[in-house]
Amino acid sequence: MSLATVMLLTCAAVLVFVPSSLTQRANAAGPSLDGTAQNGANLASTLSVSLTTNNPDVIIIFVGINEAGGTATVQGVSSPHLTFIQRAAGTGSSMYLAEWYAVGSSALSSEAITVALTAESRFTVMAFAISGANTGTIFDSSPSVGPGGCCGSVGGSPYGTTDYTNTFSTSNPDDLILAYTATQGNPSYTADSPLTLGDQASVASWMGSAWGYAVVSASQASPQYSFTNSVGENGITFVDAIRQSSTTSSTSTSTSAHSRSGTIALDGTAYNGVNLASALSVSLTTSKSQDVVIVLVGINTAGGGATVQSITSPHLTFERRVTGTANLLHFEEWYSVAGSVLSSEAITVTLSGSARFTVMALAVSNANTETIFDGGASTGLNGCCGSVGGSPYGTLHSSNTFSTSNPDDLIITYDASQGNPSYTADSPLTLGDQASVASWMGSAWGYAVVRASQASQQYSFTISPGENGVVFVDAIMQSSSTTTSTTTSTTTSTTTSTTSTSASRSSSSSTTSTTTTTSTSTLQAGSNRNYFIMDNGAHLKSVTASMLLSDQLSGVSAGQYGGNWSLQFNAYSPNGFGAAFTQFVISYSSGVMMPDVESYSSTGAFLGMDALSATNIPSGDLASGTQVSITALTNSTGDVVGASFGVVAGNGEVLWNESAGLTSFPYLEAPIVGFELILVGYGGGSQSVATFTQASGVFQFESATPLVWTTTFPGNFSWVQYKGSGSSESSNLLYGVPQQETSNVIAQSFGTTITTTSTTNSTITATATTTTTTSTNTTKDGKP
Repeated sequence: MSLATVMLLTCAAVLVFVPSSLTQRANAAGPSLDGTAQNGANLASTLSVSLTTNNPDVIIIFVGINEAGGTATVQGVSSPHLTFIQRAAGTGSSMYLAEWYAVGSSALSSEAITVALTAESRFTVMAFAISGANTGTIFDSSPSVGPGGCCGSVGGSPYGTTDYTNTFSTSNPDDLILAYTATQGNPSYTADSPLTLGDQASVASWMGSAWGYAVVSASQASPQYSFTNSVGENGITFVDAIRQSSTTSSTSTSTSAHSRSGTIALDGTAYNGVNLASALSVSLTTSKSQDVVIVLVGINTAGGGATVQSITSPHLTFERRVTGTANLLHFEEWYSVAGSVLSSEAITVTLSGSARFTVMALAVSNANTETIFDGGASTGLNGCCGSVGGSPYGTLHSSNTFSTSNPDDLIITYDASQGNPSYTADSPLTLGDQASVASWMGSAWGYAVVRASQASQQYSFTISPGENGVVFVDAIMQSSSTTTSTTTSTTTSTTTSTTSTSASRSSSSSTTSTTTTTSTSTLQAGSNRNYFIMDNGAHLKSVTASMLLSDQLSGVSAGQYGGNWSLQFNAYSPNGFGAAFTQFVISYSSGVMMPDVESYSSTGAFLGMDALSATNIPSGDLASGTQVSITALTNSTGDVVGASFGVVAGNGEVLWNESAGLTSFPYLEAPIVGFELILVGYGGGSQSVATFTQASGVFQFESATPLVWTTTFPGNFSWVQYKGSGSSESSNLLYGVPQQETSNVIAQSFGTTITTTSTTNSTITATATTTTTTSTNTTKDGKP
């Protein structure tokens, strides 16, 4: 920032644009509704609802049955892309209530969810999706029984009470409370405070139901969550609590703990086949980094005996998982972990000789990249072919059973057969790709995402015609809900001299953390360079970047303007916009916190800024638990239309909330295709170096649209307009390897020393640089 910037910060007019999220919570977005649906039927045994969502969510299904119209219970809940589990059921006042749930692996588009009863009855079905929930530990575990409890429980929660005679307590501070009622007759419902009424459903003259919700930020101690109905009919009520996604990570000099990265899911596939060749390639594209890439090879040995000699690609190193041979078919499974997003990655399989064979590749996101495969020993009936610890194994076609140890797996089944059969994946599998070599062989794979350990489950195909073949099954573990790892770092110091237009000399301290490597990143993850957060060129919407402190924040900046530090949310725009690079900045000096938004062209020319009102925040308030946030507010197309800045204390007290609309500043209205968050010097260019004596905590990035992180420099992407090197200010801070919490939330540790858990197959070099320059920078950083 320039001196003009510092002076303007205290006198700008403000158009207030206040988001609700900052005043509701001190952490990132809590659980919130992301889609609802409801339906009712008179004397039926099945009923469906259609649910659409924007995110991979926790899906809750409530079923209410009027037993006066026919005694029945829920036999099952099913849909094409979800696997439902019963949470609780109970009966009272002639009403039966049941709650079921599932975790979605992707957004849903008109997902048909069908509830099947054991008999015909009068019943309603209500579905709703909750984003920002903790998909590892979904439900608050507090045992809580209301007065007159009558109906059913899981560890005491949820429970049923006659109508609204309930009280409810929780253990977790950040929950979404759900209340559901089913009642005889057709009353109208009012949700009693603090509930907000959701949907109402009815079966004419026979029954009605409704649900309500409340988002809380503190543990609940026996409040009542209830409804008032207009005619006071007999009924029962359930109350449950959905936990917020974990937003904090602990970091020390030896360990780093992070929450689950999201539900395991497919993230890209490719396949090919060839007749009598020794090499074959497929092209694989993914949308996320850290994917586990599986390559399945099937060889018809009647066309030439061969095995896999190697599998290679530019950015992956593959290892053999298993081999096996039966019925003139040879199969192999290989795997790798991708350190970054893949774009048309050419994966080449080379055989030891010429043969007829197929190659099938699939990428799995949110897998456990440290312990990839489920360790459950499992031997199929008529096991014939090969194993690694009993898993995977090969069987003759569909004669397999399979067991697992881990509750959250993605099951993969693969078939290779003679001839060219067509495949049907038997339940609970979903069919993936099919590949063939005309007249000689065919292959297919299918998958299922499960939420419980499997006990002798069959995962198989039906093929037509029934040719000779072989099948094997494997299980990939989901990223663990809590992973604590230790890495070893070494520190070296070097002094280098460089010549540029500013004739600068830099002294650098570098910390290099190396895992089992397949590639080396040159990213300097520290000071004024951080990992690039983006979605492969898509416009990010309503992005919040937060700094959650785990210690007192204390630092002083060198340079012409002194001060303490600046927190910079540096946003990159796509091609075709006047603003190529926009900074959302909080500057802090001597107890005064000053926000502004600044834009630059593709050449680094300063276009203009909007300075918001400053506030006084004592340095003592910047302590453990305090959160400092910057939000770029966007419209439906992703154009930035506002900015919000805030500070929330560890006890939830809002210390500062300053917002402004930006539509009157055309040079600020450009979409965001990626960003970096850095904590650096106060302002004034490369002379401004913040030296922190205390600084540690977590950066958290959250968006209404998906986020991924990469080590690739932003300017290397064709869809990023600005090719410069970001901000000039620097500091002595280091940034840890990002951890993908959910598809919309990424967390990252920061501090003066960092030991991170890296699940990438790469080397990350973090460098903190102190720079002294002989030139004087009197413009806005000389560049952004």
